[in-house]
Amino acid sequence: MSQEVTEKIIDSDVDLVSEQTNAIVRYNNGLN
Repeated sequence: MSQEVTEKIIDSDVDLVSEQTNAIVRYNNGLN
C-alpha cells in the first residue's frame, strides 16, 4: 500500500519536472 502511494508521488514529481523542463526549453528557444 505505502509503496503504491510512493510510486504515485514519484510519478507526479516526474510530471512536474518535465513540465518545468519544457517551460525552460521554450523560454530558451524564445531567446535564440
